[in-house]
Amino acid sequence: MDNSGTGNRVVIAKNVVKKYRNSVVLKDVCLEALRGDRIVIVGPNGSGKTTLIKILLGLTPRDHGVVKIFGIDPMSKEFDKIRRNIGYLPEKVTLMHGMRVEEYLSYISLIKGCHSYDDVMELLGLIKYRNHRIKALSQGYKRRVLLAAALLCSPRLLMLDEPYANIDLDTRLIIDELLNNIPRDTTILMTTHIEPSLNSYTAVFMMDGKIIGRITIEDTIYLILTCDDERIELSEKELKKVNELIRHGCDLKEITIINLMKQFRKMIYSKEKDHISGS
Repeated sequence: MDNSGTGNRVVIAKNVVKKYRNSVVLKDVCLEALRGDRIVIVGPNGSGKTTLIKILLGLTPRDHGVVKIFGIDPMSKEFDKIRRNIGYLPEKVTLMHGMRVEEYLSYISLIKGCHSYDDVMELLGLIKYRNHRIKALSQGYKRRVLLAAALLCSPRLLMLDEPYANIDLDTRLIIDELLNNIPRDTTILMTTHIEPSLNSYTAVFMMDGKIIGRITIEDTIYLILTCDDERIELSEKELKKVNELIRHGCDLKEITIINLMKQFRKMIYSKEKDHISGS
């Protein structure tokens, strides 16, 4: 579905501004995601990640800027027609806690317009909990129920807000495996402030309401990565090697976000310093 010549551009955000009273939460944010993109928005708490996701979904109005999802403004009435193509996992667990797991997923599938949920229940290990009340589940299993709801109707766009928050290791591994097996033409937009598995994802840094850059192959000379338990401080000569590792699925796991932010700050400071000295 493409109503405005956007082609493969699933998500378009241009110069998005959001203010709360006297505070500017988002400052001219620009973001684009193509069909099949895997993008993780990385940043500390309070950087504006959740606000951006809610604006992209039409759950929060923006004060300025252009937003299109599948070519449609999420604040328009037309957006209701494509909601079933979007899976959303909110940061906070917001469920009908009195309902049973199967009852809840049946209800969500009815709203979305599909009728099969057994497959996602099986993928997320929820079959044996189908008759359990949601309020009796652990935090990790409540997260699984939310993710199951997001995956109903095979969405073309997945928006996951802090999917790794407050979960156990088993749930994290299940989420990792599940996301790695999502169809390649599905676009995934994820936020996090912890260290996710960034294999095959483009990492977008967000700080103080602004997107300050993406990690590209060219940027990797500034980053310290972990690959197969070997710590590699990359130099320019290693760019080709890293490119091949990423393309062949090397698991760049447990990337320390604190280290990445430090390196990114150094990069920005260095560029600003060069600019000042050269002017």
